[in-house]
Amino acid sequence: MQIESRETYWQNVYTKKGENEVSWFQANPAPSLGLIAQVGANSSSAIIDIGASRLVDNLIDRVLQTSPFSIYPRLP
Repeated sequence: MQIESRETYWQNVYTKKGENEVSWFQANPAPSLGLIAQVGANSSSAIIDIGASRLVDNLIDRVLQTSPFSIYPRLP
């Protein structure tokens, strides 16, 4: 497969399929969030998300909810 056709192929895959159809998918990344908390990561920690999950969304929500400037309600 040539480079151009490979790129076109994958662009079509990710454009036409849902996030739960293209890769390993996890709607609730509880195990990852647990490990991140266990190692004491904070908002300045470097975290790499490999796979298809809502990890980044959850991390952003947690930062927004714990910020003193947040417009979101705090978690218990």
